[in-house]
Amino acid sequence: MKPVSAPAPRRSPLRSLEAWLLQHLRAARTSLRQIAANPLGNLMSMTVIGVALALPASLLVTLESLRQAFSGDADTYEISLFLDEEVDDRQGALLARELALAEDVAAVRFIDRATALEEYRAIAGFPEALDVLEENPLPAVVLVSPRAGPDEDASLALLQRLRDLPKVESARFDRGWARRLRAILQLLHRGGWLLSGLLALAVLLIVGNTIRLAILHRSEEIRIAKLFGATDSFVQLPFLYAGLWYGTGGGLFAWAMIAGSTIWLSGPAAELAQSYDSAFRLSVPGIRQAGVLVGIGTLLGLLGSWFSVRRHVAALEI
Repeated sequence: MKPVSAPAPRRSPLRSLEAWLLQHLRAARTSLRQIAANPLGNLMSMTVIGVALALPASLLVTLESLRQAFSGDADTYEISLFLDEEVDDRQGALLARELALAEDVAAVRFIDRATALEEYRAIAGFPEALDVLEENPLPAVVLVSPRAGPDEDASLALLQRLRDLPKVESARFDRGWARRLRAILQLLHRGGWLLSGLLALAVLLIVGNTIRLAILHRSEEIRIAKLFGATDSFVQLPFLYAGLWYGTGGGLFAWAMIAGSTIWLSGPAAELAQSYDSAFRLSVPGIRQAGVLVGIGTLLGLLGSWFSVRRHVAALEI
């Protein structure tokens, strides 16, 4: 009669979780030690990953700042009515009050000839040349904000009606430049996402190739570990953490590059925007943007290492 063997004791879920966490902690430490063993080469890899992440990220951040700067520009939706020279300030102000009562008009602002000259003097940059003029050449202007706002068809209908007023010499609703600018921004925004996809693929290839070289360098060690019963998942874990560290380091480098370049360019950008009377400002990416960038880098690094170890570790024969 064969002796009955006792069943193997089952570990509690708490002990299993502790063993799992300890295994991952050891793998993370091992990967960090391996990265620290070749600091220059690994820092160069992280820098290349950071550049690949920073290029599309900086483009998208800049385009978003431009979109926000121009989306709230109320002057974009104003109709400018240039009055006849014979219309004095009293008549112009009376016309502005009459237009303000129209149902399709949201707001009206009257600019007399003297105020128009002063505003032009402030932005023209050559006030001395204006002083030699014997009389004010600028007409009075009535600025009309359509109640339709961004609805261009309704605004053009209002423009046509205001252009036919007897006291109006000419009218202008210059929305063409804003429409072209938004089309350019939309095109660049889509191009930025396309560039992001291509450089994300480049990050995957960079991390995958780096992990492949590390696997080949430690191929004999991996074979010996497999000979003593190590599973593929156990062998793969340090390399997965190595890819995670590469991606995290690349994300941090990318954030540092974007923040540094933004600080460096913010002064000239603000001066240029001020010369065009624009609200555009370059803003340094904050904690949220840094977290997103580092998270994307970490995910790409982990995916790149996963694809590499799944292929190359399993291919090593004992």
